[in-house]
Amino acid sequence: MAATYKVVTQRTDTVFLGGTNTKDVRTVGYVTVPEDIYFEAQIDEAAYSLEAVDSNGQGFASLVKSLAATPGVAAVQWAQTPTAAGELTTGFYVWVESSSGNSTSQIFLSYKTFAPSVWQPIIASQVEQLDAIEAL
Repeated sequence: MAATYKVVTQRTDTVFLGGTNTKDVRTVGYVTVPEDIYFEAQIDEAAYSLEAVDSNGQGFASLVKSLAATPGVAAVQWAQTPTAAGELTTGFYVWVESSSGNSTSQIFLSYKTFAPSVWQPIIASQVEQLDAIEAL
């Protein structure tokens, strides 16, 4: 357990579901090992257990490590950012660099679309665009 992550914080929280609906959760803060990338996951209060914390940690850490190892990724930072509707969305800011390392761009990947099949083509396209602009 916890070979790929460590738990650094945990707290009770309430998640807004829309309308007047909410649910109680535990928000757990993790850090990947050895990359030291912070991220959070929410676990329903009723399901909160050692097993749930470990399962979430292993699953998210695996994805975060995969993102960080994607060619062209220079840095990854967990964040919450407001949507146009004023709600918070959770995900990662990703700094993408050109093949030469001389240019960078930034993208935001939401947890809602957090999968290699989504981010790999986006990152590859960013690298391609940065390389093309450098070639001008």
